[in-house]
Amino acid sequence: MARALLLTLLLLAAVAAPAVPASAQAPGWRHSYADPTPDGRFTDIVTTGPKDGWAAGVAGDALLLARYDGTRWVRQAAPAGYVPGGPHPRLAASGSSNVWLISSQVFRFDGTSWHRVGALPRLDEVLDAETRGPSDLWIADGDDTLARWNGAAWSSVKLPANARALARSGQRLWAAGYRTSGPGVGKDMEAQPAAMLLKGTTWTLTPTPTYRFPIPAPEAEALLHHVAGTWAVGEHTFNHGEVSPEPTDTAILLRWTGARWSKVKIPAREKYCCPRIAPAGPGRVLYATSGYGLKQSWFVRPGAAPVTLAPLPALAGAPAKQFASIEAMAAGGWAAGQLSANGGWRRAVIVRATG
Repeated sequence: MARALLLTLLLLAAVAAPAVPASAQAPGWRHSYADPTPDGRFTDIVTTGPKDGWAAGVAGDALLLARYDGTRWVRQAAPAGYVPGGPHPRLAASGSSNVWLISSQVFRFDGTSWHRVGALPRLDEVLDAETRGPSDLWIADGDDTLARWNGAAWSSVKLPANARALARSGQRLWAAGYRTSGPGVGKDMEAQPAAMLLKGTTWTLTPTPTYRFPIPAPEAEALLHHVAGTWAVGEHTFNHGEVSPEPTDTAILLRWTGARWSKVKIPAREKYCCPRIAPAGPGRVLYATSGYGLKQSWFVRPGAAPVTLAPLPALAGAPAKQFASIEAMAAGGWAAGQLSANGGWRRAVIVRATG
């Protein structure tokens, strides 16, 4: 009788025990949401706090929209009046009552419902967007201008370099991309990284490192693809197949020190393309590349040993040989994109890095 009572108490204690906080779990990737729509892909994700986030993407021409409620991701209906097609959806947010959805149209979520702002101005493409409030939205399309909504009208704002990415750090706005003039640009180097800070109403270039291959490479360039808070990531590459021996492409990871952007060592050269980053606490960044199991992923902090993340486990019920392609990342360890597998199986997914 005593033994049976003891076993019962132990089982009750196990059931009632609180879940281990994410911060106390071993560092690694976990599945959070897989949309059932075939051939879907999330193209952006934002968070406004630990209990609120949005992800947007497409399945064919249809919009995929999901919201995080602090516990799980829930599929949402498209805003009224949303027209399918156009650029892949992008998101921007400065709070739970200021969330923007940008495609061929622009919508703003005020905390209760979505409202259409207006047609998007003519852009080559929509690469990134950022906001500081209901009357302050910026959109980058890869050239040396930004589209800006001031609450009443759109305008075109000139930049000192080309911008591919935007980020907000507090109330500061950053634009990152590349420049084709200035230090380090020459016969064997067509572009160098550029990071611009909005000071008042003027975008100003800030100091960034320069890059050059030891072996001259044709059409070489170094550029930044994404910026997150005070971190930026990009690549140093060239037009392959025209020289022998060829140098090796390298990824770029930079951190703003308050006076300049400085290089941060990456633990290893990624096997797959397109590194992405997201803030992961004071002085730390989550760095990841697409691949099988997202195996090339680390928490990186200057001056400290990188923390390797355990791979993403296979998604139950999906075919084998699962390749995770990350399209975007957000604070909180979130990453969104597409999971593909044998037989042409593809689904939009959201995963999370914890630890």
